[in-house]
Amino acid sequence: MARRDPNAVELTQTKVRLAADVVVWPVRERGELVYRLEIPKLHRFFRVGYEEYVFISLLDGNTTVPQACGLAAAKLGNRAPTANQAASIQRWLLKTELAYIDGADPPTRDPQRPNRAASSGSPLHKLNPFWIKLPVSRDGRRLHLIADRLRWCFSPLAVLIGVVLMLVGIVSLYANWPRFVASGSDAFSPNNWLWLLLCWVILKVVHELGHAVCCRRHGAEVHEFGLVLILFAPLAYVDVTSCWRMSNRWKRIAVSSAGMFIELIIAAVAVLFWADAQSPLTQQLLYNLIFTAGVSTILFNANALMRFDGYFILADLVQIPNLYLEAAAEIRRQAKRLVFGLASGGSHYSGWRLGLIRVYGVSALIWKVVICLSLAIAASTMFAGAGIAIAFLGVSLWLGSPLLQLWRFCRQTFRLEPARLMRASVVGSVMLLLGFGTVFWMPIPTAVRVPAIARFLPETLVRSRADGFVETVHVGNESLVGEGDLLIELRNPELTHQLERLEVALEQNLIRLRQAVDQHDASAQLVLKEQQESLVDQIKQLRRQVDGLRLTAPRAGRIVARQLSQLVGSYVREGDSLLHIAEPSEKEMLAVVHQQDVAEIRQQVGTVVPIRLAHFARIQGVIERIEPRATYRLPAPALSALEGGPLAVRSSHQQDQDASEQDAVRLIDPHFPLRIRLDREIAAEVAAGMRTQVAIGYRTDPLAKRIKTAIRRMWYRAQSQ
Repeated sequence: MARRDPNAVELTQTKVRLAADVVVWPVRERGELVYRLEIPKLHRFFRVGYEEYVFISLLDGNTTVPQACGLAAAKLGNRAPTANQAASIQRWLLKTELAYIDGADPPTRDPQRPNRAASSGSPLHKLNPFWIKLPVSRDGRRLHLIADRLRWCFSPLAVLIGVVLMLVGIVSLYANWPRFVASGSDAFSPNNWLWLLLCWVILKVVHELGHAVCCRRHGAEVHEFGLVLILFAPLAYVDVTSCWRMSNRWKRIAVSSAGMFIELIIAAVAVLFWADAQSPLTQQLLYNLIFTAGVSTILFNANALMRFDGYFILADLVQIPNLYLEAAAEIRRQAKRLVFGLASGGSHYSGWRLGLIRVYGVSALIWKVVICLSLAIAASTMFAGAGIAIAFLGVSLWLGSPLLQLWRFCRQTFRLEPARLMRASVVGSVMLLLGFGTVFWMPIPTAVRVPAIARFLPETLVRSRADGFVETVHVGNESLVGEGDLLIELRNPELTHQLERLEVALEQNLIRLRQAVDQHDASAQLVLKEQQESLVDQIKQLRRQVDGLRLTAPRAGRIVARQLSQLVGSYVREGDSLLHIAEPSEKEMLAVVHQQDVAEIRQQVGTVVPIRLAHFARIQGVIERIEPRATYRLPAPALSALEGGPLAVRSSHQQDQDASEQDAVRLIDPHFPLRIRLDREIAAEVAAGMRTQVAIGYRTDPLAKRIKTAIRRMWYRAQSQ
């Protein structure tokens, strides 16, 4: 007799038999007795409560559901499952192949056959480009051989050494943080993609091997390993569900965290080598290792909202097995109650655990939507027209099964209770519109914060007016000077000699001109007069430069400059800043605005804005003007990530049109300079060179636009590098 669909079977008079190969054993969770069920050949594990187990144990193929309910009620009293609950348990047993209908063929235990209970209901889900699972081997013998030889990696001594290495790595990374941030400017360059991908693949294989080694050390088995492609990005996996046999939850937590532990040790060792590396290539490869093994592991694997390491650690910590499924079931119950007005039972958890399940369910659902939306936008951005098709296919396959289940439920509800379906249509439409409006339309006010630096007003800056060597410095820091006082003398013998040669040439030209006049040679006079005018213009320019070798004070005030005496003997170019003549109250804030925010900030010119200083102190300033053109030039070295600032920079190249020779670095993205005027009393209290943060207006674009903008910025930034 062939297997029959449990949803198409009338279960009230059907006799069900528990499969003979199912293994059942009791465990204690939070002081309560629960039972775990395993299908050994398929390495599948399940958990039921004591009341459910009592009912399941009565299904021997000779007892119907009503009879089993009666026997369970005689033993459990009010705690026995109701008829509806018993029917649900029986359908679940048939669907998961833990049981079969008496008289039918027992379930076929083929490890190569996909798990129908875990399937989304359609074979097309395997083709979803957002998530493609590719098992490499379901035979763990080779993996066991490797893992058994590496069991020492999780001995107490090895774990202690690993923790010490991580602490040393954290200290080293903190000490070199500005340099580490600056090194990341080229991390997503197309030239680095292959190295980054290779590093990612190798580390994820090592990560999963860590799970397998720890699992074997604690006596469990590993039966399957393979790859998962997340938008075609490879990610290794191993099946360590056998950890369910461990009664000690701390051992299960150890297995769940083993992969991250190994990767963090690798990242710590890479930090130590990176700190002393001299070769740029070596530094870049080590940076890839640190980023992939450290940052991406924490953000990805430790994320409890996805069913990776962090999720299993959280589930064991709070002692809620199948937290994700419990949360999904609770969300469905609440959705049925809210949308359809149906009371479909409740969770067997209570108190803070029930609250945690609800919060986790909502958070996981929102995160899943955000991830799906992000992957869709990323696919459409990176793969152009093909990406739109990939995004449409991924979203369709992701939503297909839930929508099909919803359609079946609505059709059944329409046959039985049409009024409830009308209510659900109204409530569901409103909720759907609210959801779409929240993601695609609702403005999200967020303050636009831009980095800034305090500096003296440009009018107070004294620049070199010629190229030359500093010969004499006549002033010092905080010296009082008057207008016209001599500040610095430069020396440029080539310039003075060139001026002398031109003056001699001018005298010779005048002599020849007088001779041409005496000889009445009109053509010679015309040529010599043109040469005279050219020489006079050149001499004027050179005299201006020679006069510029003597720098005088353009105004009265106080000298503001550090280590002026060290300038003696150095070479300066025309336009180089040398010192300030200013008073403490003559300062402004120079901010840099990203091009995506410039339209919003242009509307704020002339308004008062708050400025946050160090130690959270706040002052105010007035937006004076924003420059009309964006630039890649770094406005102040202190804003660079190399100096601990917030702006990512990279080495400048000759082809950068606004990068002068003295510019060592340039900004990754173009920015608009913004000048903010300070009150004289406030400016006197702000030190020049202090980094600040200015809040200017609010962004109001919706969530979907922000995700799209962020992905495009990352993609275009990578392409531009």
